[in-house]
Amino acid sequence: MALSRRDALKAIGVGAPAAGFIAEKIKRDMVLNPGIAGDGNHLAETTSASDGPLKFTSFADWFKRFGCNRAKNEANQISGFDGDIIDMHLPMVTKIRMQRARNYTRILERQKHQFSNELSTKGWFTWWA
Repeated sequence: MALSRRDALKAIGVGAPAAGFIAEKIKRDMVLNPGIAGDGNHLAETTSASDGPLKFTSFADWFKRFGCNRAKNEANQISGFDGDIIDMHLPMVTKIRMQRARNYTRILERQKHQFSNELSTKGWFTWWA
């Protein structure tokens, strides 16, 4: 038997009026403070002085070699939910999956934009491996 949110709040001594207030506060905090889980510095990569830059002219080549795994890892780090997702009456697991999918799409678009900007200015995309 699954424990509902109402039963869990009753167990810790919080009544129904306070439960709604607490739920709204949590939702508001997650929407207004997307960096609540961290500042994202854990995704920074270090480079060695002896490694030289790699030059790519094809986004598909770069993405296959470096971007795909990086995008998946970054998309899995959820620091907040989009407002429309948090308002949906769905299980949290479903909301997490939806947010990860949106994060991946946004990251992919950002990477394509960065790649095309550098390609148009220099003629290649530089990547430090």
